[in-house]
Amino acid sequence: MQRVGVPKSVVNGLFFTLQLAKYKVRTGYGDSETEYGSIENEAPMHGICQGNGAGPSIWAVLSSPILSMMKEKGYGLVYISPISRSKTSFSGYTFVDNTDLLQVLPLASRQMLETTMQDAVDTWEKGLKITGGAIVPDKTFWYLIDFKWVNGDWSYKTIAETPATLFVNDINDHRTWLRRVETYQAEETLGIMLAPDGNLRQQAEKLRNKSVEWAAAIKNGHLSQTEAWVALQSTLWRTLSYPLSALKSNKETMGLYNGSSNRMHSECTGNLSKFSKIPGFCANPVLGTGNNTFAHDSRNFPAHGPNDTYC
Repeated sequence: MQRVGVPKSVVNGLFFTLQLAKYKVRTGYGDSETEYGSIENEAPMHGICQGNGAGPSIWAVLSSPILSMMKEKGYGLVYISPISRSKTSFSGYTFVDNTDLLQVLPLASRQMLETTMQDAVDTWEKGLKITGGAIVPDKTFWYLIDFKWVNGDWSYKTIAETPATLFVNDINDHRTWLRRVETYQAEETLGIMLAPDGNLRQQAEKLRNKSVEWAAAIKNGHLSQTEAWVALQSTLWRTLSYPLSALKSNKETMGLYNGSSNRMHSECTGNLSKFSKIPGFCANPVLGTGNNTFAHDSRNFPAHGPNDTYC
């Protein structure tokens, strides 16, 4: 933090406060009698604690040098803008404790890509360890994206068609294999279910389940129409609208989501009857309109060719 100009007194004030504090759990029944932290002869608390407002900024300060190191070692990819012809190098992106590393080797063999990606993972893990962090293998997964052509049509290769394995050292320096996922299987990143092939089935299912759960709670509750409307705007709608900017809509996704919206609307009607005719509420699709795409759809990835392999 001092590297970017934060005064030493501020750094000490932040971390000494967290390390010397005594922590209790507060609930509706009062504060817990037991406590933890600031115990003599025990190691002080490490990190900045969950919910710290300075967390994203501090992580940016810590992770930026590691990403720069990855770039200097040549990991990642370089793509050329089709209009300006400018080059952009990209090693990965990170937010709080979520990190995505990317490795592209045009026209390289799968074995070479596997070796390069393994080196990249080891480099990131060592850099992270210097900051006091570590990779948790159980929360880590990876994709290998490769293509095959049949009668002029391309499709993604499966894991069986492209065998490869990556390993990583955990917090205790035990070498552990990383879980590999098929390109059509979505994994949750920052609260959104995303798959490399761009399908949104699991994300739509997640939103549908959230909608049905909320509708059941409202139906069984004792809220007035106004209170139910406030609950919709402050809880469920936040959940539904959060991922919209990162998603694209298609007929399959809209069909899945629209069915859940209709079900939620029918169950909400008693509590929200005077609002049920508002355009766009519940009965209409909420995932957006058109065919907006996002960079995660590898078919729209900048400047990739049919023979490129991604990891």
